[in-house]
Amino acid sequence: AYVARGEDGEARIEVVYADGGGRQTVTPAGPLGWEPNWAPNGRQVAYTKSENGAERLAVLDMESADVEQRTTVGSASRHPAWSPDGTRIAFVATVDFRTGIYVMDANGRNPHIVTDAITIDGDTRPVWSPDSSRIVFETGGDIYSVTSDGADLQQLTVHEARDAAPQWSPDGSQIAFVSERTGKADIFVMDADGSDPRNVTNTRDALEDRPVWSPDGWSIAYLRQPVKSRPDGETQLYVMGANGSIPRRLGAFSGSGMSEPAWSPDGSQVAVAVTSRLAISSASMETGTNTDTGARLYAVNADGTRERLLADRLADLSPPVWRPVWWPASLPGGQPDDSQPVIGVTPEDGDCNTTVRLDGKGFEPGTMVTVYAGPAPDGSYAPLRTRVEIDIDGRFTLPVDLNRYSGCALGGEVPTGAAFHIGVALTEDDPDGALPELVARTIYGFTDDDLQP
Repeated sequence: AYVARGEDGEARIEVVYADGGGRQTVTPAGPLGWEPNWAPNGRQVAYTKSENGAERLAVLDMESADVEQRTTVGSASRHPAWSPDGTRIAFVATVDFRTGIYVMDANGRNPHIVTDAITIDGDTRPVWSPDSSRIVFETGGDIYSVTSDGADLQQLTVHEARDAAPQWSPDGSQIAFVSERTGKADIFVMDADGSDPRNVTNTRDALEDRPVWSPDGWSIAYLRQPVKSRPDGETQLYVMGANGSIPRRLGAFSGSGMSEPAWSPDGSQVAVAVTSRLAISSASMETGTNTDTGARLYAVNADGTRERLLADRLADLSPPVWRPVWWPASLPGGQPDDSQPVIGVTPEDGDCNTTVRLDGKGFEPGTMVTVYAGPAPDGSYAPLRTRVEIDIDGRFTLPVDLNRYSGCALGGEVPTGAAFHIGVALTEDDPDGALPELVARTIYGFTDDDLQP
């Protein structure tokens, strides 16, 4: 999803498939639509609706196309951010000339401010921690975090230089951010409590900005702009190892303006909005496409291959947002009991070259199940093996090659905090294409350079 300019010249939210097909406008005519943000279930989009000079948050149901207004807080509400667990939406609102970060239930109820202690900048954007417990943000040139109920406001950076653009690592243990403490904009990584800040980029004669972690925690995508004015001085898209290793450019496009990068949920692609009078790209050169003024949406594989132009006539440089990957519905909360099927994983530790064994028990004898696993380098959470038959004693055994995991597929050391998800669903032929329910699920995680179940 991204912000496009309609035929009437006004901003609308559009969606497009990653191959460039299926492009369509999804917000209704009338109010302007900005800042789309997918719900974790992939079925709704929260966005800023601007009408008659007022900014409100709305939620679009992608199946019914119904739009519901979610906020009446203050004179302006903007920058919606859905919590990863899907239960709440954080946003920025101005009430009685004071701007703060607010959190409300996903249905729009119980809005409350979480930044009572400070007044924030209007351009501040809330970023949820992966476990939905905290929000990190930048205001006044420093970075803060706060719990979702506002009970624990912490200032994470205290420096005379500007610190900005904080982003959580996928496991919530670290925060990447931009700092000017080296004398120019560079990317730093610190622990989630603000300790141990370390510089991971320091390219001579270049500014680096807008770091975004890959979903597996393996890499960071970011923007690079040469300091000196020269013909190739436009902003470019880069990716590097999370520790700053092996930086490399993605795509041939560049621009006088570029949005924050957006990783696809499986970590295989990066999308970005670009604007420039000389928006040069390999795709446009091959097709002879006109490259004069305009904003465009590009996607490129994380290994730098298959650059493509997905859309033009973008209304602004709001970051594009990928629809969350479908993962079959999980089991109810709580620990499984003896009556529920479970999945065991052996060995208990290893490396990327280790073939682990899944041992399922407690399943209905004689049934067929499908084993899902991910993330994979060539897809997301996808079937690993279909029609696995359950033994007469309710068990099954299946080897799993961890090289399917995208971090392992890239080679090198295992990223701490990443995870390999494994789930089992009953195999049923459903003509309506209903999503299967998982009957068992486990996570095999990378911790301290070992694999721990």
